[in-house]
Amino acid sequence: MSQTKVKSGLLNFPDQTDFVKLPSGNTAQRPSSPEEGYSRYNTTDNKLEFWNGTIWQQLPGVVPPIITSISYPGDDLAADPAGGQTITINGSDFKAGATVTVDGTTPSVITLVSATEITFTAPSKTAGDYDVVVTNEDSGNATAVDGMTYNGLPSWTTPAGNLGTFEENTTIPTITLVAAEPDSGAISYSITTGGLPTGLSLAGDDIDGTTPAVAGETTYNFTVTATDNENQSTERAFNIVVYKFVPSFNTVLYTGNGGTQSFNTGFQPDFIWFKARNFDWFHISYDSVRGSNKGLVPSGTSAEFITTDGLASFNENGFTISGGGWITNRPGYNYVAWCWRAGGAAVTNTDGTITSQVSANPRAGFSIVSFNTPSTNQIFSIGHGLENTPKFILTKERDGTLGWIAYHENAGFTNYLVLNTTQSATGGAINVWGTTPPNSTVFEMNTGTTINVSKQAIAYCFAEVAGFSKFGSYSGNGSTQSINVGFAPAFVMFKRTDSTGEWTMIDNKRNNGDNWLYANLSNAEGVNINRTTLNSTGFALDGSPSSCNESGSTYIYMAFANQF
Repeated sequence: MSQTKVKSGLLNFPDQTDFVKLPSGNTAQRPSSPEEGYSRYNTTDNKLEFWNGTIWQQLPGVVPPIITSISYPGDDLAADPAGGQTITINGSDFKAGATVTVDGTTPSVITLVSATEITFTAPSKTAGDYDVVVTNEDSGNATAVDGMTYNGLPSWTTPAGNLGTFEENTTIPTITLVAAEPDSGAISYSITTGGLPTGLSLAGDDIDGTTPAVAGETTYNFTVTATDNENQSTERAFNIVVYKFVPSFNTVLYTGNGGTQSFNTGFQPDFIWFKARNFDWFHISYDSVRGSNKGLVPSGTSAEFITTDGLASFNENGFTISGGGWITNRPGYNYVAWCWRAGGAAVTNTDGTITSQVSANPRAGFSIVSFNTPSTNQIFSIGHGLENTPKFILTKERDGTLGWIAYHENAGFTNYLVLNTTQSATGGAINVWGTTPPNSTVFEMNTGTTINVSKQAIAYCFAEVAGFSKFGSYSGNGSTQSINVGFAPAFVMFKRTDSTGEWTMIDNKRNNGDNWLYANLSNAEGVNINRTTLNSTGFALDGSPSSCNESGSTYIYMAFANQF
């Protein structure tokens, strides 16, 4: 910078309107290496200032404050746009009565902590960078250009609460946590309170692993903190439930003895379906909601009836039969009993437009639903208690002689099947299943179509449970094929839906699926059919009979896993 010496007395302004123009510029334009005594006009502060050898000092002798840094709560690097946080200004020469503005807005609370520290409550601002100005009462001021940054806190997309309910000793599907921030910065996740079940871990945004063994149903509560690249964070509380494995399906084979005998199923069954194997006799089923002595005939249309010889009781680990009747215990004859576990004693369910009594086992996707139909023709809804959408439903009037009406997701919501006949999937405009498909709480029916008014009725509802049950469909190819259900099945029932066909029942206790019984017929068991085999992932079909694999035909199935 060039210098010009002015002789003493040379500056003489007889005209009072004359002036001397000093160098001017904003704060950022101050000379980088001034000498003591240099003077200039600061257009940022609109004041004369001079370099006193250490700092720029405003005239007349005002020492302006200095802002050295601005800090946010904790380790945050930005403020929340909502405002309300305590912000700290660090510096020097702060004086009593000093004011603060952020982009021209005066905070609601300003506290002079010391000559080197001021705190204030951040006003609300949109995301961005803003000037912060500190002004002492003597008008000395300092500006931190773009000194304060506002950035939105991470916002969670993943809902708080339960992230999943899983069986013990199982590998869970990946749970991906999702949160974001306004400037699309990177988000990191950490568990800050509580903990995951042993065997699960959080890596990046994913929770993976294998659940531990538990003594009973256990809820693990924990908090995950999502942190952005400005170190701003938002917490969210979650939980994962791990439940103990309890078998829920088993097949029992036995020979009748004409007296009383008990069988161990490994759990307390709530629904048992019996069939004689080596002679023609109708199927019979019992459930714990209706009572152990009240039978229904899946292969027929009969109303519920009292049995004096048949199922005697549902036991803690199985069931007892008594008497020498043909239906369950004729001496020397062979029988099969398919057993499902529901939820024990029924409870009142008011999820539907009518009240139902429900015994539900959501963990196994099975419930028994007892209800009374309305007194007038109408579409009505019934609560099923499964917490998930049923994919297969069987319904029957208890005090009427209409048949067993079946819903299968893959047969179509507007269609229905009849368990006790070979009828194909049929529907049209009669709205057997109402106007809304089944959901996680209710299913609909329509009196005046396949169920009558003012009737007692029962429904068996099945939802799909990974690794335990599967409800699907396949197309026949007229040759050989394997149907993958994702596990080794213990029981499969399948039926053709595009034309007439039997309801074929196979299981792993009767020749590994090669012996057939039909749900709609009283026929004795067909042995060594050489058409179906159960395997580790599903069931295999061999040949082209119309009952299971005719080329181009459509079939539905239901499968339950081997749990023993």
